[in-house]
Amino acid sequence: MPASFVQTYRAFACNNAWSNYRLLTACAKLNQEDFKADRIGFFPSLQMTLNHIYVVDLFYVDALEGGWLGPKAWENPVPCPSLAELTRIIHDSTPFSSSAVHAHRLPFLID
Repeated sequence: MPASFVQTYRAFACNNAWSNYRLLTACAKLNQEDFKADRIGFFPSLQMTLNHIYVVDLFYVDALEGGWLGPKAWENPVPCPSLAELTRIIHDSTPFSSSAVHAHRLPFLID
């Protein structure tokens, strides 16, 4: 596999982790009620939006790794009802959690 191909997908993964970090950091200021509150947008709440992002990440990483998750990824549209749970799972359980863009290093990349 050409290095440029790998670098491109590594950059995609870093951007994804950076974007998740920014979203979760911004939402950390919300209480659970505000996180679940109805909003105007494609998804009815921030809770639904961020859970969708998480589920799609699971789906794509599983596919890239040759897994068989497929449509089962969408069986539970809100696998993480609370922001705290979602943040923990994204920071600790994603395939990129040990990479150079781990949450504790991201502020240095952003600031």
